[in-house]
Amino acid sequence: MKKTERFQNIKLDIQTEDFDPTSDIMSTIRAELKKLMRIYGNIVGADVYLKESNRSEPDNKMARIRVGVPGQSLFAEASSTTWIQALSDVSGNLKSQILSRH
Repeated sequence: MKKTERFQNIKLDIQTEDFDPTSDIMSTIRAELKKLMRIYGNIVGADVYLKESNRSEPDNKMARIRVGVPGQSLFAEASSTTWIQALSDVSGNLKSQILSRH
């Protein structure tokens, strides 16, 4: 599934593989993006990719986020047992990148 929306004046693309994201996942994506926007206001877009690998593995939920900022874009990925934790981990990594660059 692929979904594109405007979120607080930025283009947000969300792509999932073989499932539709729940409202909790969508809310978490927006909340984590808001946190990043408070740290660095020049975000122009975000691409989110969610994939669930082998269901028997413990950390089977993988999240990738590319954040468009002036200059070189930022990218992070993380895997966890839940989507909420994977998205939180990715957001934390992006926050570290923003703080070290700007």
